[in-house]
Amino acid sequence: MPFIVCYATALVLDGVYNLEPTRPLRALFSWTHRLSGACLFLLPLWTVLRHRRDFDTHFHNIRTAWRWRLEDVKWLFLMGLSTIDKRVVLPDQGKFNAGEKLNFMFLTASYPLFLATGLLIWLPGVAFGSWILHLALAAIATPLIFGHIFMAAVNPETRVGLQGMITGHVNRHWAQHHYRGTTSTSGTCTGRRPRSPGRFPHRR
Repeated sequence: MPFIVCYATALVLDGVYNLEPTRPLRALFSWTHRLSGACLFLLPLWTVLRHRRDFDTHFHNIRTAWRWRLEDVKWLFLMGLSTIDKRVVLPDQGKFNAGEKLNFMFLTASYPLFLATGLLIWLPGVAFGSWILHLALAAIATPLIFGHIFMAAVNPETRVGLQGMITGHVNRHWAQHHYRGTTSTSGTCTGRRPRSPGRFPHRR
């Protein structure tokens, strides 16, 4: 949410107030952008400290997301076709599909750059160069943002998983189809009954 707020306020600041800085409410959008940027640093830090026992899981996720296989490349090229032609079969994926890996890779690489350039914009002498890099990162993030929104909220094949972010569970058949091998609370496909009939814990 802080990133979405930063993105929305940046659109207003660049598209409206860069052309006419004297328009009213500029300070409101500017400080909303800054406070959301601060939350981008503080909230993840708080989450890391709160769940410090899960460090091994986090590092495993990072290693997994940065490790690519031939199946990932095939998935990436076939995903667009599969949304319009159900006969197209996507390769089996692990915890992250290729689209999720791209998103994960960009986030882990750009996150510190977003924070650093956001801070440097406040400093004289380096503000313009930092703003250019900050804007370039946002431009690169744009297709990933809208692709993520499409996959999470529009595409019928994948939006089923959105409820997992809210309830912690997803449909059994969807989980077996999209995440083979992860269907029970123990993380293994054993056929054992989950805590809720026909539903499985959503993996982080």
